[in-house]
Amino acid sequence: MSITLIENHASYDFKHERVNQMADRLLNINWYQHVGTIHDDVQNKAEKFLQSLNIANYEIKWISKDEIGNIYDTIRLTNSSLWEALKVLPDRLKEKIDQSGQEEILNEIVYHLPEAVFHEVYKGAFKTFSDESFIRFLVGHAMYISVLACAWELVANINEWGENPFAYLVDILEMGHIPLGSNNQTFYIM
Repeated sequence: MSITLIENHASYDFKHERVNQMADRLLNINWYQHVGTIHDDVQNKAEKFLQSLNIANYEIKWISKDEIGNIYDTIRLTNSSLWEALKVLPDRLKEKIDQSGQEEILNEIVYHLPEAVFHEVYKGAFKTFSDESFIRFLVGHAMYISVLACAWELVANINEWGENPFAYLVDILEMGHIPLGSNNQTFYIM
């Protein structure tokens, strides 16, 4: 499988329509273009992401580029109910994907999607930020979201899975913003 550029539009064929649609979205994001501005719809998408994982009592907080140095070091998923919901998802997804006979597609996602999104993510992060450790964080962050968003699409038509919570994070990224993560019960967006 390979990435194809058609009229400056990146595409990758995972042989699964829903995964292809999500991958198409990810491969064509203008990464971080609106960091530093506030859009109400971004906060709404962050709320929907948390609700879709049955997480309540969260404060959603916008941070500016100037605040990132103070906040970045405090972002620790392990200190939150968000992490309690997220940490079990990769294994649960893998189990369900294996049961549905789609492990070959999952392998394609895991091995090819991170590489496919890497360059554009890095370019957008480098253009927007100067701190190298934060740029590395953003690249890993984008790859994590990308893989989980596409993996979820493999099981989205199975009753107990349904709605893809990571689609809300992809919405935020498409809007040019960053769903940074959480510390305790605060979810940061930028």
